[in-house]
Amino acid sequence: MADLFMRYSVAPLVALGLIGSAHAGVIGSVTTVALPGISTASIGPVGITLAPNNDNDAAASLNTVPYSVFFNGAPGPLQVEFAASNSGGTTEYRFTQTFINNTGQVWTGFVFELGYGLGAGFTPSGATDGLDFDWPDADPTPTASLFSMLSHQSDRIEWSGGNVPSLGVLTLAFAIDVPDSLGAFNPGQVNRFTLRQSPIVGSQSVPEPSSMLLLGFSGLLALVTGRRKA
Repeated sequence: MADLFMRYSVAPLVALGLIGSAHAGVIGSVTTVALPGISTASIGPVGITLAPNNDNDAAASLNTVPYSVFFNGAPGPLQVEFAASNSGGTTEYRFTQTFINNTGQVWTGFVFELGYGLGAGFTPSGATDGLDFDWPDADPTPTASLFSMLSHQSDRIEWSGGNVPSLGVLTLAFAIDVPDSLGAFNPGQVNRFTLRQSPIVGSQSVPEPSSMLLLGFSGLLALVTGRRKA
């Protein structure tokens, strides 16, 4: 795990004086960032919630969490742990992300997961904790610049149907509902949650129908030839 914990930029947070200044609860700060390889990231600012307890109303767009991530080297998971505090309800946040792929491998999909803890200690979010990807409302629907197929569940988003080439840029947007009392569901009994994001590398190719037909004919011909020789 030690190689996962790399540097990340919090300069925008410090400059704006936002760390530790939670307003009406919910997300107060970024507590831990675990990056693969020698990746770097700028996450935030967070710490001021302009529209608390805004789940599914027009003010949801006021609460934004921007990401800018340079995936460099290994294409493993990016894990970000957020500290939250109670606000008397559920607050919706809009996450806007820009990822640069410098892993040397093509990404054929991308997965987002909500849960608690980091690394091997990551525990997926459950159905009763209220932490979800704005489920089942899905307003707005998650978007991705280079993927066309979306599997959207309560605590998991998976994108496919496209690819991100090496040095390609992927932009994504989605919403997360952050409820009160997450400490009751976190195995560590702390009011924190984790957003884990993982590129998918590689794919399973399916032969074209003509290729399958040729393969079948070749196999049949080999079988018949073998019997004749016998």
